[in-house]
Amino acid sequence: MKLIKLVIATALLFGWYATANAGVFFNERFDEPFEAFVPCADGGNGEWIEGTITFHLVLRENSDAADGYHFGGTIHPVRTVLTGVSTGDEYIATGSTQERNNVRFGGLPVSWTFTNHEITIGKGKAANMKLSETIHLTISSNGKTTTEIENVWFTCK
Repeated sequence: MKLIKLVIATALLFGWYATANAGVFFNERFDEPFEAFVPCADGGNGEWIEGTITFHLVLRENSDAADGYHFGGTIHPVRTVLTGVSTGDEYIATGSTQERNNVRFGGLPVSWTFTNHEITIGKGKAANMKLSETIHLTISSNGKTTTEIENVWFTCK
């Protein structure tokens, strides 16, 4: 997932310099080798799962009459089955990662929100896992951080 976050960050940086009011400027599907650790797999011993995931990435941007510039993206897996390295158990990866940025042309204020919801559904006896992350930062027009939130939780079933 680190590579995917890097792709989004790079694309969003590109979007910073792109022409405003463009709406969706990137909408593609691509295959990516993927691995993740599922700590609740293999009876609680955990295991690495791997495979290739087809991701759908959409990047958007627009501006408003108040000199605001808004850009962000969403990425989610489609057509995916991952396999446990030690058990051979099969997992379906689903969920969505989003990033939203709101800035003013030429300066402040700025707000940034990142959400990530990864759901790994085990087939048969394989465990299910859910990871949820929300990070938000707001910097006011005078340069002070007014909101800073980080909320991460994880469950196994």
